[in-house]
Amino acid sequence: GDWNPLKMPGDCNADGKVNARDILTIKQYLCGWNVGDDINALDANGDGKVNLRDAVHLQMYLNGWNVTLN
Repeated sequence: GDWNPLKMPGDCNADGKVNARDILTIKQYLCGWNVGDDINALDANGDGKVNLRDAVHLQMYLNGWNVTLN
């Protein structure tokens, strides 16, 4: 099978980078799109839910705020 590296926190689309495309992946999931099997990867703030707060949390991280990704 294919080798999959461990996902880094905030890498919602599993492309090996944390960027605005990960925010888009969260929004696509919330609109009902199929974005993959690992829904836990979308929980950027680690509260056990996937919602717009995760997209905002990830945006804050990308803007240099002192937040950690889960």
